[in-house]
Amino acid sequence: MSFKWYFCLLTSLIFPLHQFANAQSSVSSSLPADNSVSKTQDSFVEKINSDLASLMGNADSPLPAINLQPIKSDQDNREYRYLVLPNKLRVLLVSDATVESSAAAINVAVGANQNPPDRLGLAHFLEHMLFLGTEKYPLPGEYQQFIAEHGGMHNASTAAETTQFYFTIKHSAFEQALDRFSQFFVAPLFNEVYVERERQAVDAEFSAKLRDDFRREWDVYRELMNPQHPGSKFAVGNNHTLADAPDNLVREDLLNFYQTHYSAEKMTLVLLSNQSLQQLQQLAEKKFSAIPLRDTFIEPTYPPMFVPESLPVSVEIKPEKQIRQLTFSFPVPQSRELLINKPYDYIAHLLGHENKGSLIYILKNLGWAEKLSVGLAYPSKDDALFQVSIQLTPAGVRTKDQIVSLLFFVLKEIQSHGMSEWRYQELKTMGENQFLYDEKKSPVETVIGFAQNMQDYPVKDILRGPMTFRKFDAKQLQECFRHLRPDNMLMVLTAPDILALRLTDTYSVPYSVRRSIPEILSIKPGTRQQFALPQPNPFIPEKLFVKTGSLLNDRVSKVPELLVDKNRTRIWYLQDQLFNRPQSAINLRIVVPPENIKAERSAMNYLFGSMIRDQLNDLAYFASLSNLEFTITPHSRGVDLRLLGFSNRQSLLLNYVIDALEKPDFTENQFTRIKSELMRNWVNEEKNLPYQVMIARLPSLLTHPEWSSSQMSSALEPVTYAQFLQFSKQFLWDAEIDGLIYGNYLPQEAMKLSAIIEHGLQTHQTGRKVSDSIVTIMPESSVKPWLYTQTLPHQDKIVALYIQSLSAVDADIAKMQLIRQILQPEFFHQLRTEKQMGYVVASISLPIKQVEGNLFIVQSPRVSENDIARAIDAFLDEGEGLFKENIEQYKDSLIQKLKEPPRSIREQNARFWDSILLEDFLFNRRQRLVDELQRLSTEELIEYYQQVFLNKNRRLWMSSDVLKNEQGFQPVL
Repeated sequence: MSFKWYFCLLTSLIFPLHQFANAQSSVSSSLPADNSVSKTQDSFVEKINSDLASLMGNADSPLPAINLQPIKSDQDNREYRYLVLPNKLRVLLVSDATVESSAAAINVAVGANQNPPDRLGLAHFLEHMLFLGTEKYPLPGEYQQFIAEHGGMHNASTAAETTQFYFTIKHSAFEQALDRFSQFFVAPLFNEVYVERERQAVDAEFSAKLRDDFRREWDVYRELMNPQHPGSKFAVGNNHTLADAPDNLVREDLLNFYQTHYSAEKMTLVLLSNQSLQQLQQLAEKKFSAIPLRDTFIEPTYPPMFVPESLPVSVEIKPEKQIRQLTFSFPVPQSRELLINKPYDYIAHLLGHENKGSLIYILKNLGWAEKLSVGLAYPSKDDALFQVSIQLTPAGVRTKDQIVSLLFFVLKEIQSHGMSEWRYQELKTMGENQFLYDEKKSPVETVIGFAQNMQDYPVKDILRGPMTFRKFDAKQLQECFRHLRPDNMLMVLTAPDILALRLTDTYSVPYSVRRSIPEILSIKPGTRQQFALPQPNPFIPEKLFVKTGSLLNDRVSKVPELLVDKNRTRIWYLQDQLFNRPQSAINLRIVVPPENIKAERSAMNYLFGSMIRDQLNDLAYFASLSNLEFTITPHSRGVDLRLLGFSNRQSLLLNYVIDALEKPDFTENQFTRIKSELMRNWVNEEKNLPYQVMIARLPSLLTHPEWSSSQMSSALEPVTYAQFLQFSKQFLWDAEIDGLIYGNYLPQEAMKLSAIIEHGLQTHQTGRKVSDSIVTIMPESSVKPWLYTQTLPHQDKIVALYIQSLSAVDADIAKMQLIRQILQPEFFHQLRTEKQMGYVVASISLPIKQVEGNLFIVQSPRVSENDIARAIDAFLDEGEGLFKENIEQYKDSLIQKLKEPPRSIREQNARFWDSILLEDFLFNRRQRLVDELQRLSTEELIEYYQQVFLNKNRRLWMSSDVLKNEQGFQPVL
């Protein structure tokens, strides 16, 4: 993905794991004219235009006037109220009668950039400590336990300029949760015992990501930056930077930092619930007015990010993974005016476009590059880096100097010929469309986004700011181009074979520096003639309609019904009657019969899917800019396709996709490039963080056919272009198709789409049958536990324990989910907070198809695998005691989660599609689980826990080293 038109800030450099993540056609079609009511955008556009000029006059006011309120979309049924409390805390209240749970977020305008020079990582450490007890609620883990008991989640993150805290919880517990949450900012304890323990957690996080190439690259950037700029400082913290000294205790520094920076006027608060605005205002005033208003000071500006004479500079970095990347970074100014007009987004849109004739198109044709991304990175309040990152082929590494010249040729062409108001208007129209019909996000995503927007945008733009392109300003654009010049550039080549002459101090990254860049040369005429700016986007809808009219079988249905049911094709359909959005989804699963059950076939499925995506790249990129997504997801038995977004141009894109599948058009150069990229990605997966490797490996251990990334890489390596061409020509032979058409389509339109799908994809029949994938159920009478060991290139130790349900019946699934909800918070508290075994401590759901499973995982820098295994064992042995209290509370919370209605067409589509893939053709799986939970007794749950979780022979252990066990292990299934 080269560029997303909306403004995207790269901020979460530090993200503590307080809680593990609980994602020309030959077939013509002429759909019938819309029998519908137009939902025009005229009033919305007028509203935007009339407000912007006056708004920007107040753009730099530190405290917006209290009578201002956010502008919302005409389609938005939520109510909003902006207010400022007497302590100058800025508050946004969001009332939504339909929201499934309540949520809150506080954004504090202080982050890693404010770390004291002698206490690097202190802002991050402070964020950790606020979870570990307050004067009113002194017990560490009490807040987390309360959130978990009431069906919620919580987390926090520290970025360069801000720190975010947030949670979501069921409505009835919202006030009590706010009472606990607000105390973080009123009276935290900073208990000495937990200062020492949590310092180990921060150090474990640092250790866990020592091999993370993103952090390692930024480590090199820091050493080259102006040492007076706060971005040049180490941000995460570790045992060294947070160590006590005789006359400098870290707890004293924590208290001082908190009292210096955590002041109400630096905070933004968002509350979202089903309560009225007046009720929410009372909660805000009651719970958050006590946050102190302190006399604080933060430097209003920073020194230059790079000392002027230090640029240009060329750097070469040796990565941990198989990465070949060329990145050009230009220091640029940042301001609120730039956030509203988004000139750098406009430049990035043209530079990162993937049309035929674009920079990445030329680089691919030359065999030099695979992908390109452009945008602002590492933003602070008054500067950022405008970055162009190019994923190279080996040939691209050798020709990097020529790529530099090509980049500046393209920049000059854009500056000279691309400054067109109609192009800017396209971005503006797409932003307006998104704002008008923006999908509801989850409650917690909503409050997080709004709290950050309150720090970045004027009050009236809190909801629409990231999607707003105010006006085309040619002078401003030219001023931005002034910063994108060779003598203001940091050029970084990341590649395995570079000669490194230095090591960074913090992450020991091998790199070299040259205080110059390659000479900018003239581009050959043949290459110059290839370049072309993008044409008008054919997928931008002129009018957006919500269609009304005849329903299938002349009745309203709430779930999809079979529209096509033939031997090898089944397509479900439902016209949306709930969200009233001009959006739709088309989902297809194409399963092909294997010649044999081997990894080679699965690997070629992945290659085929990647090649089709590349073949359609130009069209798919235009579509994505217009809020029309196309994804193709390969799997061991075929590919899945999804089109999602505005329905206006969806059939046009579907025709192109089907045509590509039916008549793939691949070149040998394309085959070589994408095969190499795919294999490299598989190899790199083995170098992810240890817990990520183990989680990814588990499905291939218990599912057939299914293979690991390393097995598929080895299988694909000998495949030739001729073999793959033969495979791709026969890919659709004997295919079986399941499909779902859902959203803003009338029945007759869905019938036409189904005919297009069937005609295009059912191309050749020989009588072969597809095979289903099978999940292995571990035998209840197993005599020894199972063990899978994989040595990993990481200093951290990893142990994971997978416990599988006895069967795929609803009763088992309900019990497994409830047990996990009960165990989750205590597992984290005992092994992370109390025993400090590592940064990554989590209990997560990991179902494989219909079979439920719970995974307990610990990654540690200092504890052996055997000690981790013993700690997990001991926790489960004592876990039965957790079932004696609050069982009904946990059960009610889980039932509420299962009853949560979908928030958008996207989410409803995902639920329907998952049901089809799980063969839940009545679409009532959630309700069946609710029914099972409602009749489940505590005694039955304890009995199941004893039968499943305490049966030590029915366990699958995964480890980075061989575990020792008196009874021994049997090899993995």
